[in-house]
Amino acid sequence: MSATPRAAPTAGPSGVVRSQFRVNAGCCSDCAGDLAGGLGALPGVHDVQVLGASGLVVVDHDGTVTDEAVRRLAADAGLGLVPATRPGVALTVVC
Repeated sequence: MSATPRAAPTAGPSGVVRSQFRVNAGCCSDCAGDLAGGLGALPGVHDVQVLGASGLVVVDHDGTVTDEAVRRLAADAGLGLVPATRPGVALTVVC
């Protein structure tokens, strides 16, 4: 199995990297709450926003959190995530 490409995170002045994903499977509010709590407990995560209306999950982190870790936790919470941009590449911006 090949690794999923991602945008290379680069720490900005604040050292915070933002990764964005879209929900593509599951969408109940209980699952979203579980996801925010689970992701918030990951080492390196500063903030998690689960925007139910837009189906967007935004994770602010220190650059050590992988897309795979985010997707794995989402799957455990009953949600499927895909990168918010093109397939296979998560949108990563520096704040």
